[in-house]
Amino acid sequence: MAGPPHPRMAEGVTYADLRFVRTPPAKSQEKEASEGELTYENVRGPGALEEKALRSSKDTKESARRTWFAALAVLGTCLFLLATTIGLGVRYGQVSQQFHQESQGHAAQSSLLAQRIEAMKHSLDLLAQRIEATEQSLAHSQQQLQEAERDLGATQVALEESWRAGNRTQQRLEEEVRRGNSSLAVMKQEKEEAERNLEQARSCQQMGCCPSGWKLFRWKCLWIASSAEKKNWEDSKLDCQDKSSQLLTLKPWNARELWNAAIARNDESTSQSKEYWIGLAKWSSYKKVWFYVDGCPWEETTRFGTCEKDGRCVQMSQGVLKTCNCWSNYRYICEKAASPVEPAHTLGQ
Repeated sequence: MAGPPHPRMAEGVTYADLRFVRTPPAKSQEKEASEGELTYENVRGPGALEEKALRSSKDTKESARRTWFAALAVLGTCLFLLATTIGLGVRYGQVSQQFHQESQGHAAQSSLLAQRIEAMKHSLDLLAQRIEATEQSLAHSQQQLQEAERDLGATQVALEESWRAGNRTQQRLEEEVRRGNSSLAVMKQEKEEAERNLEQARSCQQMGCCPSGWKLFRWKCLWIASSAEKKNWEDSKLDCQDKSSQLLTLKPWNARELWNAAIARNDESTSQSKEYWIGLAKWSSYKKVWFYVDGCPWEETTRFGTCEKDGRCVQMSQGVLKTCNCWSNYRYICEKAASPVEPAHTLGQ
C-alpha cells in the first residue's frame, strides 16, 4: 500500500507543473529560467528566500574578498614590477656607465694595442728587410763561394797538370841530361878521334895517305863513283863495305861545305849526273829519326828536300840533301880514314 508522497517529490511536481504553466511561449528562453526560479522560490516559501539571501550574502562577501585579494595581488604585482623596473633601470644605468667606462678603456687599450701592432708591423717590416738583405748577402756569398770552389778546382787541376808537366819536363830534362852526357862523351870521343885524324891528315898531306882513285879531304879519303857506277842505296852501301869503307857521313862538316870543297871543284864534267847517295837513311817508316850507317843519329835541324814521295834514303845534289826512294839508282860517295901507312896520290886540301 503506497504511503504519503515525499515532500521533495511533492515540491518537484508542483515546480514542474508551475513551469509548464508560468509563462506564455512568446517569452525568451533566457527569462524562462529566471522566472521559473522566482516562481520556484515563491513556491518554496520563506525558508527558501532566507537561504537564498544568506547564499547571496555569502557570495557577495566571497566576491568582495576575492576582489580584495585580486586587487592586492594586482597591486603587489604592480609594485613588484615597479621595483623590478626601477632596479633594472638602475642596473641598466650602472651597466651602461660601466660599459661606457669599459668601452673607453677598451678604446684606449685598442688604440694602444693598434699603436703596438703598428710598431710591431714596422719592426716586422724592418726585420723582413734585414732578412731579405741577409738572404741576398748569403746568396751572393754562396755564389762567390761556388765561384771560389770552381776557381779552386780549376787551380787544383792546373796545379796537378803543372805538376805532371813538371814531372814530364823533369823526366825530359833528365833524359836530355843523359843524352847530353852521352853526346858529350861521344863528342869527346869524336874530338879525340878528330884530333888523331887531324894529326894523321897533317902527316897525310905531307906523305900522301889515300889509295889510288881516292881523294883526300881533310882527314878522310873519299871515293866518288862515276856515272857508269850508279846503284841503289843498299848496293851502294855494300860496295863501299867491299872497299873497306862506308857511305859518306856528314861529320863534322855539312853538305854545302863538302860539296864546294871536295866535289864541285874536282868534278867539272857537266854531262855527268850530280846526285850522290850518302850514308844517311830512315831505318823505320814509323819513326822520324834518321841514322847514319855507323849508327849515329842525324842531329842537325836542316830540312830535307824531296825528290820522291815517302823517300827513306838521302842523296846529295849541289850541296842540298833530298829524300828519295832507296831503290832508285844514283852515284854514291864512299869514305874511310886516311892512313899514313899506305902512300898514294893525294887530291884535296
